[in-house]
Amino acid sequence: MRISPTTCAGSVKNSDAEAGRLPRTGRELQAFLRAHGVRPRRRLGQNFMVDPNLVAFVVRAAHLAAGDRVLEIGTGTGVLTEALAAQGAEVVTVEADPRLYALVAGRLGQGVSVRAICADALATKHRLSAEVEAVLQAWGPGGYHVVANLPYSIAAALLVNLLRHPARPRALVVTVQREVADRLLSPAGTSSYGRLGVEVQLRARVARLRDVPPEVFWPRPEVQSSVVDIVPFPEGMRPAPADETAFSRFLKQVFGQRRKRLTAVFRDHRPAVVRFLEEQGLKASTRGEVLDPGQLVKAFAALSAGDAEKGPVADPQGPKA
Repeated sequence: MRISPTTCAGSVKNSDAEAGRLPRTGRELQAFLRAHGVRPRRRLGQNFMVDPNLVAFVVRAAHLAAGDRVLEIGTGTGVLTEALAAQGAEVVTVEADPRLYALVAGRLGQGVSVRAICADALATKHRLSAEVEAVLQAWGPGGYHVVANLPYSIAAALLVNLLRHPARPRALVVTVQREVADRLLSPAGTSSYGRLGVEVQLRARVARLRDVPPEVFWPRPEVQSSVVDIVPFPEGMRPAPADETAFSRFLKQVFGQRRKRLTAVFRDHRPAVVRFLEEQGLKASTRGEVLDPGQLVKAFAALSAGDAEKGPVADPQGPKA
């Protein structure tokens, strides 16, 4: 993923600009954007919530109390932002589109605690942007919720980066493509089980709250969406890889050749793989795609320890999971 830098004015508090009514229905939104010469950008994954029932559902699902801190990625038209603030939350909302930021940031209402930031949420696929980093460092681990209609184009990478971060959130309630939700929830051995599911399931409990049809967004996406609830595990509850970067390369190799036996995928590390399989009571024909996240961490540790003299696990340019 290549993240294009955003050019905009920085951040605005709700009282810094003239407030105005935000468009709430699909028809109002279309007229509002047309009047300002703005069109949604497919590249940015822009599909805006236009169903008040969905907005209310997402806010209820977050179980916010007055004073809770909320990070929203993708301000969009601001209707979810306003609903979160109406719960008494302290909201930092991040919008990557300078055009939308200019239209919406000053319309988020007077007397509510909202800070709007114009920035990309990701610096690269593997790193949060400096603007988001600053917010997380100020709030600290477990000091905030993430509630958002995530832009489709960055949802998977953003979730992994947030859950890996030392200042990870207390909980996340987000809308994503249903295909992404399937990958988050899939158990080992299924066709949609892959790197994303492993990375997230190692770190959090995931639940699908409901599926939502295309018509609750504008423009209507070509796919179904889902609202998911993600709650990070307490520190130390699940096994964690000693080297996150090397573990990512390991997963890339496992799921890039998912139909091969582990002994074939890691043929240069065969003795360590065989020992691992014997210790786990697994057959020599076992494929990596049938191992659950905890077993994959153990397999990675076995390869790293047993065949350290052969160098690090390769980083093939295989297909993504």
